[in-house]
Amino acid sequence: MARAPCSGMRLATLTIQRSGRVEWLVLPGTTHCGPAALVRPCSHLLYTTHGPSTPAIPAGALTVAYDVVLVCAPKLDARGFLIDQVHVDAYVARWASVPRSLSCEEACRDLADAILAKASKDAPHCLIHELSLTLSPEPHVASVSAHFVADPAPKSRAPRRNQ
Repeated sequence: MARAPCSGMRLATLTIQRSGRVEWLVLPGTTHCGPAALVRPCSHLLYTTHGPSTPAIPAGALTVAYDVVLVCAPKLDARGFLIDQVHVDAYVARWASVPRSLSCEEACRDLADAILAKASKDAPHCLIHELSLTLSPEPHVASVSAHFVADPAPKSRAPRRNQ
């Protein structure tokens, strides 16, 4: 049976929100997201920053909470989904698995951009109007957010008629 729309209303957007926590790899001794005192050493993971001749240093890990919000046009795939939300967790985990020396602000901006690029590639039918990402490194008393909005579609000009 077909679903009747709300009287006098149309569905404008669907919003997905995904939250979680991830082990974030950082380079100890560098500027990075989160308090240095809370970075746990990962002696099993050695990382070199300047090529094979540079001594490898152990990466560190820090727990970072994240919240991703995607505001999309209500165009669903054949299964009835905008995007597979489990993939959002995978995008974040994959990005966090590379040791970085970014501030929380830089990490938020870069990770939001990476999520947007990956979601657009994996779900090309999904038109994303807005993406917000909030990161909160342990002890989770502060956070930083990035908010992206789609560029407005260019207005098309009416064709001129020859007079």
